[in-house]
Amino acid sequence: MPFSYRVLNANYVNAYTFPGGAMGVTRGIMAELNNEAELAALLGHEMGHVNARHAAQRQGQAMVVQVAVAGINVAAQDSQWGQLLGLGSQIGASALLSSYSRDHEREADALGQEYLVRAGYPAQGMTALHQMLVNEEKAQPSLLSTMFSSHPMNTERRNTAAQLAATRYASSAKAPLQRERFMDSTASLRRIKPTINACQNGETAMASKAFAQAQGQFESALKSSPRDYAAHVRMAQCLQAQGKSSQARPFAEQAQAIYPQEAQAHKLSAVLALSLRDPAAALEGLERYDRQLPGDPGTTFLKGVSLEGMGRRQQAAQHYAQYLRLTQQGEAAQFAANRLQAWGVAR
Repeated sequence: MPFSYRVLNANYVNAYTFPGGAMGVTRGIMAELNNEAELAALLGHEMGHVNARHAAQRQGQAMVVQVAVAGINVAAQDSQWGQLLGLGSQIGASALLSSYSRDHEREADALGQEYLVRAGYPAQGMTALHQMLVNEEKAQPSLLSTMFSSHPMNTERRNTAAQLAATRYASSAKAPLQRERFMDSTASLRRIKPTINACQNGETAMASKAFAQAQGQFESALKSSPRDYAAHVRMAQCLQAQGKSSQARPFAEQAQAIYPQEAQAHKLSAVLALSLRDPAAALEGLERYDRQLPGDPGTTFLKGVSLEGMGRRQQAAQHYAQYLRLTQQGEAAQFAANRLQAWGVAR
């Protein structure tokens, strides 16, 4: 299996596996780990899901909406396309991820702890990982909500790992945790932990629609790390959710400048441009997004909206028709079908 690993520029605590051996670990959970053994336990657990084919079994069965994008589908109040922006953005705000059963989690734990020991780390690394998650859940339950929706967690799993560490894998107890090397390798990440924590607090406030509180947290994050990509994106989303598209747009554009190879800011900037009646700029942003993450139906729909706003009806019709070939369900599909009928393109 061609395993690949990436740290995701996301603040919440989670790790993901995707079919094909790709794994993602958020910066939010990386900042909470204490040593390489805990990281090895986390990666071993995710490898267990891949090797047991859990991700392949569950592919397409769960759509997990990130709490971090809670405000993206709230369009500016003065927008003539407000409802349409909500439709198109909502489609793109979900990530196709696996949601595992408790039996899947137990199997992945068992495989992961075996891999952990074989890699030369103490089996206690898995126990420590579970203990950290239990502690975080008690202290900040909202921070773990996304993780526990895809990775059901309970103290039974921690206790099982502890029992195996003390029995089957007792001989690994003196293996090195590799804490010093881990601390050296993650120093730059841990330096921005105040930024990550502020973003986490802001995302929690956004999920509760406490937008003023969220804005204050994102301001704090940006004060601490003025060029933090994720903080700029979240600030833009927070302002957008309050109907402040003109204030949000510079933050989205700055996020694009900071991290041009990441797609999310391009789509967000495009949505904001549409809400401010700038369909040409919106189309440019959607094209950039589509080059980096092709195949999103919501992007096709919003391109149609942008082209219509530019008076390019024929091309807009082509995008609406393409969108309907991808899906015929929901309000966006109904809007596209009505447009095609009104223009005499379809009956």
